[in-house]
Amino acid sequence: MAALRSLELSRRVLGADHPETFRWASNLAVNVQPGDTGLALKLHRWTVAACGRALGRNHPRTLHCRQNLAICLHGAGDLDEALAQLLDAAAQCLETQGGPPAVVRLYREALERREQEFGADHPRTLASLHNLALALSKAGDALAALPLLRRALYGQELLYGPEHPNTLTSMSSVAACMAATGDPSGAMPLFESVLRTRDRTLGPDHPDTLVNLNNLATCLRATGHAADAIPLLLRKVLSHERHLGPTHPETLHTLSVLGDCVTGSGANAVDTPLFLQVLDVTERVFGLYHPAAVALRDHRPLTTLAMKPG
Repeated sequence: MAALRSLELSRRVLGADHPETFRWASNLAVNVQPGDTGLALKLHRWTVAACGRALGRNHPRTLHCRQNLAICLHGAGDLDEALAQLLDAAAQCLETQGGPPAVVRLYREALERREQEFGADHPRTLASLHNLALALSKAGDALAALPLLRRALYGQELLYGPEHPNTLTSMSSVAACMAATGDPSGAMPLFESVLRTRDRTLGPDHPDTLVNLNNLATCLRATGHAADAIPLLLRKVLSHERHLGPTHPETLHTLSVLGDCVTGSGANAVDTPLFLQVLDVTERVFGLYHPAAVALRDHRPLTTLAMKPG
């Protein structure tokens, strides 16, 4: 089939998460032969997952792909799962517009339907459990979300193993929820574990790795260890500078947070080589006379005075 060959070529050349790749997959899923429902469902599910990774769960294209999946499920006679997919899509639409109580209600109904149809440990049930927990956390009820996230993490570790992306996402969500409930010290070992695995499996500059790195740095700052967060934030700044550019908002924001960490850690809390790296990137990105660069030079360790003129 020519369309299938085009999809495979796009996947190899552009990558699995490239918009052109999942456009081919979506078109192929909609236009497969009427009797080949299995292939259509597989393509629709893959497209929903790819769009979610590349564009976000609430992006219009992701929601459109989820709607197509629901239509295909309905045509295949799986009415309960079709309705659960539509409930997920409706909840994700509401997430972009506020309305936490309605979002929680829809995710709860989707979870109940999947528990009845698939059982408590099915991958789709665990995904619904995770969605409901995140909705509760966003609605301000992190205490109610935490046991659900732990249940999802336990199920995904058994199902996928400790280093699967779904397991790592759940572990990161548990850690974030623990931090939100006032336990950043308990969250740090989980963030550290996820960071080590993502460093090894995704690479140090992957967006998911950098998000986790930032979460760990935030926990360190919250527990009074701002100086320990500095190497992590410096690494993030340098990665963003290389891949996004020095004027990208994410680069500038992270650099500002990094400067606050250094100036808030005391004049001699940061070792000299690390301080000089921070000062160098700050002067390079912001300029020599930017307030952030001036503030850093005012807080420099005494050992740097003879090494770098200010």
